[in-house]
Amino acid sequence: ELSPDIVFCFQDCLDQAAAMDERVKRGEKLPPFAGIPLSVKESSAVAGTDKTWGYAAAVGFKSTVDSPYVSQLKELGAIPFVKTNVPLSLITFTCGNSVYGWTENPHKKGRTPGGSSGGEGALIGAGGSILGIGSDVGGSIRMPAHYSGIAGVKAS
Repeated sequence: ELSPDIVFCFQDCLDQAAAMDERVKRGEKLPPFAGIPLSVKESSAVAGTDKTWGYAAAVGFKSTVDSPYVSQLKELGAIPFVKTNVPLSLITFTCGNSVYGWTENPHKKGRTPGGSSGGEGALIGAGGSILGIGSDVGGSIRMPAHYSGIAGVKAS
C-alpha cells in the first residue's frame, strides 16, 4: 500500500520531468542536472513532506519550503523523488526508527548500512538512486558510503 505522500511526490516528479521534456522540445538550454533523480535524507526539508528525524510525534508536520541545498539542486534541474531513512535523532551508527522501520545493508541482509545517512547509502548502494543528499558531522556520510560500497563526499 502506498501512502498519499509517496503518490503525490511521485506525481510531482513526473510533472517536473514533463516540464523538462517540454523545454527540450522548445530547444531551451537545460540546467546541468536536468532530469537527474535525487534522493534526499529524511531530515532535510523538502516542501510538502514530513521531516521527522525518526520521531513519531513529528509525523504529519509538512515542510513548507525546501532547505537551501534542495532548492539549489532543484534550480540546477535535479528532481527529488524520495526521502531516505534515518536513525532516531540522527545519532547512531544504525539506521532505523519507529516511523519508517529499519534499513538494512544493501549487500548483506541483517547488517547495518550505517547512520545517520544510512538510508542514502543503502538506496544508492542498491542502485535505487544515482545521486543523494546526506549530512555528515561524525561520519554520517562516510560510514554509510563505506558500508554500502559507494562514494560519499563530506562537504566543507
